[in-house]
Amino acid sequence: MSRNQRPNAPMPTTARPLTDGTEPVSGSTAPVLTLATRPNSKIRKDGVMSKDNLLRSLQRASLAVAVLMIGWGATVLRGQAVTPWFSTSAAIWMALLLVSAIWLLRGSFTALAAAGLTTAVVGRLFSTLQVGTPANGSGASPSDLLLQVETGPGIPGYGYLGLLLGLLLLSQFILLAIDAVRSSKNDRELLIQTWALTFVRLCVGLMFVPHFVGHIFAGPHQFGIYTQYFAGLGLPFPAAQLVLAGAVEVIAAIGLSLGLCTRITACLGAFYLFLTMLLGGHFNIGYVWILPDGGYEFGIFWAIVTAVFIVTGGGRVSVDNLIRQTQLFEHRPELRAAYIHFT
Repeated sequence: MSRNQRPNAPMPTTARPLTDGTEPVSGSTAPVLTLATRPNSKIRKDGVMSKDNLLRSLQRASLAVAVLMIGWGATVLRGQAVTPWFSTSAAIWMALLLVSAIWLLRGSFTALAAAGLTTAVVGRLFSTLQVGTPANGSGASPSDLLLQVETGPGIPGYGYLGLLLGLLLLSQFILLAIDAVRSSKNDRELLIQTWALTFVRLCVGLMFVPHFVGHIFAGPHQFGIYTQYFAGLGLPFPAAQLVLAGAVEVIAAIGLSLGLCTRITACLGAFYLFLTMLLGGHFNIGYVWILPDGGYEFGIFWAIVTAVFIVTGGGRVSVDNLIRQTQLFEHRPELRAAYIHFT
């Protein structure tokens, strides 16, 4: 070694510094990490582990709360005077809640959306449950009839447990969104918009839940009240119309929440909402939603937001995108038209 050569002089390089705490292989041009850079890498690695641990903790807590909801609901079904109609509906949706909560442990967004949907349905069923022999709605005004079936009495405290599970699911959604945005260096603005639209899509889908639960799942008393309400609007075959309305609401809720056939379900949901404003006489009442019997402001706003997804589709965070990644329709020309609806 010559006298003028500096033994500790760093070698010039254009390689990016390592950030994962690993040593370079022999012959690599990457610089060896010094003690000053290792703590930063360690902090970053610990931060990632903390986020993963937090997500796993939220998933396990969600499963625990879901099991509590299901256990409490099963106790109500065994110990309270509920109808077979309600018992069957509740048992099916509680089973779906359990499956989605277990599936949630894998960290799938589809499982997260499914858990949100089933949580909303189960929480709504037991929060508005009519125990015993409900009062007869004959002679009551349409507003009084709706008040009977929309406000309970339900099982005291059950709705708060559902709200807790909903907050746990929302926290996981936020963590997934933050992680997706931070992991990208070039598409952060696009990812922010994608996750924001996904949140809006989930909201407009879940907003159908209170409607179809009362229409077709809550039991014969609620079904009878809504049938009277539909008849009071002058609709022909009110019972059949009610079943049709509930079916459309279920399809819209599932499609928009999961991002499944998003454009089709968004079109169906937006048209249905506009039609309910028209047939319900809300255009004659006035614009402001807080008017007696409700103006058309809220319904039209909901329809417009839903119609946005006719244009955007489900986006990257959707079941449609998962189906698109399988390239199922790319090799089936006869299904090309169906594939367009998923893009």
